[in-house]
Amino acid sequence: MATVDITERFQVRATPETVWAYLNDPGRVVQCLPGASLDEVIDENTFNGSMKVKVGPITTNYKGRVVMTERDETTRTVRMSAEGREGSGGSVRGGMTSRLAEVEPTSTSARNPAATATPRACRPPKVATMMPV
Repeated sequence: MATVDITERFQVRATPETVWAYLNDPGRVVQCLPGASLDEVIDENTFNGSMKVKVGPITTNYKGRVVMTERDETTRTVRMSAEGREGSGGSVRGGMTSRLAEVEPTSTSARNPAATATPRACRPPKVATMMPV
């Protein structure tokens, strides 16, 4: 299984309260993910969606579920897990923890890590059986 770890830190010109509200609204967050759509809200913590991903010449579509496993307003931390499948049998599974920190009165920084994937592009090629001639 191929593992991809992503750690990103960024700063936005908004108060932590504003960023926290945005981060807890999946309908707004999905707009930041090219190729993603929010297809169904199961409950306040569970969401079904889809995402089109293109890596080089390979394009694939995933359908899956995201579950918000923790929301701590005091520490401004959100944890979520996600699983998805593509039509040809590949899968993706991951988790993310976002932590917000006030940098100055009008800016907030965020940190987001971790994903694990086994898409088609990461699978070893099939080896043909050779017959003696």
